[in-house]
Amino acid sequence: MPRPQKLFSGSPSSKRSRSGRGGGGRIRLHKPASAHPNVISLHRVVEDKYFTYIATDYREDGDPPTQILHQRRYPGQDELAKHVFPQPLDAVEYSHSLGIYRRDLKPENVLCFDGGLRLAITDFGLATTNAFSEEFRTGSAYHMSPGMPIPPISFSIF
Repeated sequence: MPRPQKLFSGSPSSKRSRSGRGGGGRIRLHKPASAHPNVISLHRVVEDKYFTYIATDYREDGDPPTQILHQRRYPGQDELAKHVFPQPLDAVEYSHSLGIYRRDLKPENVLCFDGGLRLAITDFGLATTNAFSEEFRTGSAYHMSPGMPIPPISFSIF
């Protein structure tokens, strides 16, 4: 039996995403997508009065940046890279076929398994069922496209 990778917990206020989906949009969208072998499996969800706990696969091999930079797993191994790196794309294509659209897909949201031979996507927190969205600047600023303006931050000492 797979061991839990991570137990996510969040307060009731964190259950609501920016897109206005209430009560566990992350769970509602992740659950059907996890039927695909390259989407991390959602094993169990437990809610109590204050928190939601999500148990997923155990991440034994980190993420691709860890495999590339620290384990030196993929550099110079072209056949392995050709086998592994289409896997997250297959998962995204499957999610799209279910009407689930990721808005925060980045290297840290892809996990490695089986010594880096299998990749799986995770974190459906900003996913949506809207095929088209006018909601911009969602996700991580470091991974946004260059043409996406980041609003200036203003500070006041008064």
